[in-house]
Amino acid sequence: MSAVIYGVLSPVSYANSNPCPYTMWALVDAHHFYVSCERLFAPRLKHRPIAILTGPQGCVISCSRDLKNELSLAIGTPLFKVSTQLKAKNTVLLRPNFELYGDLSSRIMQCLRTLCPEVAVYSIDEAFLKLTLPQAVMCAMNSDPLAGNRYYRTQAQTIAQTVLLETGIPVGVAIAPTKVLAKLAMRQVKSAKNQPSNPSKHCIVLSSEYHLNKILQDTDVEKLWGIGKTSAKKLARSHIHSAYALKNTPEAHKRFGVVIGRIALELSGKSCIEIEHGSEDQKQILCSKSYPKRLQNYEQVKRALLLQLQRATKKARALGSKAHLCTFFASGSVYSPLRSPYAPTHPTAHATFSIPSASSDPIYIGEMLQHLLKKQISSELKDGAFYRIGVILSELHNEKILINSIDMFTRIGQDDDRKELYNTMDSICMRYGKQAISLGPKTLYSSSPQSSSSKQDFALCSDDLERVNSELNLEMSRSNINPRHWQHLPQVY
Repeated sequence: MSAVIYGVLSPVSYANSNPCPYTMWALVDAHHFYVSCERLFAPRLKHRPIAILTGPQGCVISCSRDLKNELSLAIGTPLFKVSTQLKAKNTVLLRPNFELYGDLSSRIMQCLRTLCPEVAVYSIDEAFLKLTLPQAVMCAMNSDPLAGNRYYRTQAQTIAQTVLLETGIPVGVAIAPTKVLAKLAMRQVKSAKNQPSNPSKHCIVLSSEYHLNKILQDTDVEKLWGIGKTSAKKLARSHIHSAYALKNTPEAHKRFGVVIGRIALELSGKSCIEIEHGSEDQKQILCSKSYPKRLQNYEQVKRALLLQLQRATKKARALGSKAHLCTFFASGSVYSPLRSPYAPTHPTAHATFSIPSASSDPIYIGEMLQHLLKKQISSELKDGAFYRIGVILSELHNEKILINSIDMFTRIGQDDDRKELYNTMDSICMRYGKQAISLGPKTLYSSSPQSSSSKQDFALCSDDLERVNSELNLEMSRSNINPRHWQHLPQVY
């Protein structure tokens, strides 16, 4: 068997040529995915070092390759620890745009499904593809053992080139007999010092026993996919420090459990982690936010909860689901200066209530939420202020199934009457930003309760829908920017 690294056959592998497996796993990984998304719509940043943060003074969640290699910048590093080094490198600091990242991720996965029928989405920037040799290639391998390797090499390059052409995102492709070996091969792609300038050649086909054993000997067991620090310590006590040692461990499933046993089998080339066909329907939605300024009165907490409720119900409508239960919570901090020194714990308020008729209507659910909210937080605010607010919608069911289970006590028609209203609001927020329109006051913090109560809650009326839709369509037609999300350009701090 032979190994293909960046599309070039290794001459050493020809000495141990054997037919490759008929079925292989391909791991497609978009390297530095968030950075690639930002550079796609801001070409001026192509040769600039980039770091994407959680907030103005937050942590690094993604960075360009040069920062990772030269500064050894790890994901999750606080900004204040590396601010001096980043300034010296003239680094561009960006806010994350998760809506853009999610949309591009969906496009990549859709592109992969056109290339391979069996695709398992692993994360926002990773997916496994199950590749099988065509019958013609299998027959050709009788006279040419390397025909299968050339086919997989061509497939890897085709996948990388197609994704780059259709989405603009460069990806790496690693092909190996099992999923664990494919993850290990991808580490070789990422750790290579001299990568080719053409991103479509970031490919590796790992099928040679010689190269495989060499890589396993150089790989620490804690770097394997599926093995954490606790499992690594457990293996170290049995003098298993490398992936090669784990591969040759007899009866690993009896000594270390089923999970490590499967990893050992995968290292031996036996695929036992099959592809996942589809996924179960989502049963819960959580939307929460931590605020830099503490929420010190009822009005502020109510507004914050209504904003999170609006986010949660929007996600439920996108899934075509309705909720039977709603939970809201508000928590404070033990370090709050407003907290009484005699208070046993930090202030916390939470409540769960059932929704008589399953709904994704924020107005309907918000009325019940406000009814319980006053009782829950009045006493807690005496011991401090809240800083984290959240809403959980649970027991989600598909609205098509709920239609078939309507009884005489079910609330009917209210959600459908407001469906056009929420569709219009979602379109406005998609075009002008998440906070362009909401069901409550725009300002969360106010100088006094009197000033906050003077601001009236607002919502679109059904009479305004036609006018708003026409104005929105006119504005979109005048703009050369795609109305979905292309308006989200990088914002430099």
